[in-house]
Amino acid sequence: MEMRHHSGQFCAIGTGKKQDFFNHTDTPFVFLSIIAHKSPTCTKFLQKALYRTASTIFVASHIVESVLYVKSCVEKEKGGRYMFKNGQVVTHTHLADLFGVKTLKNTRFIKERNTLVIITDYTKGDHPNKWIGDTLHYTGGHKISGCTNARLADSRTNGITMCLFQILSPGEYTYSGTVKLAGDPCTESQSDGRLAWVFPIKPNLGDQVEKPRSLVFADMEDYKNRGEQTIRHFVRHRDNYIGYLVRHKEHGIGIVDSFDGTNITVTFDCDNTRTYNFDKSFQGSYLQFLD
Repeated sequence: MEMRHHSGQFCAIGTGKKQDFFNHTDTPFVFLSIIAHKSPTCTKFLQKALYRTASTIFVASHIVESVLYVKSCVEKEKGGRYMFKNGQVVTHTHLADLFGVKTLKNTRFIKERNTLVIITDYTKGDHPNKWIGDTLHYTGGHKISGCTNARLADSRTNGITMCLFQILSPGEYTYSGTVKLAGDPCTESQSDGRLAWVFPIKPNLGDQVEKPRSLVFADMEDYKNRGEQTIRHFVRHRDNYIGYLVRHKEHGIGIVDSFDGTNITVTFDCDNTRTYNFDKSFQGSYLQFLD
């Protein structure tokens, strides 16, 4: 017996009636094959045997999880491309499975789907990508001739589809719709002193896309005025300030051991460890960062 996805349910083909997928207690044997989705990835991902004893079918927990995920995640498949919902959060494992690759932690071109999956991760790195208005300034590699850079630069004429996933929290990939190149790429100096190509990318969903508030600037003038300092503060706060050097008016130079959102603990020379109220210490200039 075959199973088809239809109107938010899995239909039992050959029984003469529509059933919810998890109600097949009277079915002697079931193979799960999604006929509506003809992608090899979907077939590989879901084509599992369901086992039964007498009138009860026992489904392995990981198969149930996969089915529930696809029911909630994949709206439809058109032209060989999976369609996600704006703002939908997926894990790396699910994302890689749906695109038919082993890993998808960085931006990657999926040849079988003619799609460039752009991933911007705000949870690590000293120079996270920034937003200028409704345009993401995505930092690519150091050479314009690199595979990803070249495809991005030529995306207005090479016919590829580009979609954006943002990592706003560790391990969570937020779908932000399809995107387009909004201008010519340029080079910017990075924290290591090297130049990298930066691409202005605009989501087709416009203002509906979620953004990290601390990395959004009104325009280029706003970014020039406060961008460098704001991004540096964002990175420090994201990393809980741990490992950063500070100077205290009385105790000299120390290194941050911990930060709990209110108090900051610093170790100075000779293992002299002290805890301060974060806001009062920095507003009163008793503490200041050295970098």
